[in-house]
Amino acid sequence: MAIITPNKFALLIENTVRNKKVTHWEAVLMYCKDNDIDLEKLSYFNTIILNKSLLKQLTDNVSLDDNRHYFSYLFSNKVICTCGEDGVETLFNSHFTKIPAPKVDVVDTTGAGDTFAGAYLHGLEKDTPFLENVENAVHLASKSTSFSGSLGLISAKL
Repeated sequence: MAIITPNKFALLIENTVRNKKVTHWEAVLMYCKDNDIDLEKLSYFNTIILNKSLLKQLTDNVSLDDNRHYFSYLFSNKVICTCGEDGVETLFNSHFTKIPAPKVDVVDTTGAGDTFAGAYLHGLEKDTPFLENVENAVHLASKSTSFSGSLGLISAKL
């Protein structure tokens, strides 16, 4: 399993298309800002994590629920859209769920998205059921914003 970041995305797609050996990756695509992302490229990933800005770039709309048809053609049955203090929206096997973020005293949002992705990947590694995994990741990402700096959560008692 791997996280595919924007600078790796184009090369990965190019190599796959040229070699025609891979049909999908056990990977998570997150926060890619490549303007050339399209449905065909997204179909290579089994989990897609994006934010409202990228969702709007892809679909001209910021509601994952309103855009479920866009993602219904993908190999992936797991799409997660992070919504900041509003939590996340998910599509899992075409079923929409909104998971609210717990209320915290926000000090610094630096690293909250990375915390979410790391917690989500940890849950994947532990075979945690999808919605439980997302809920855990939302909780940790929210908690991470109550510290100054992106590493404050490391010393916290959870």
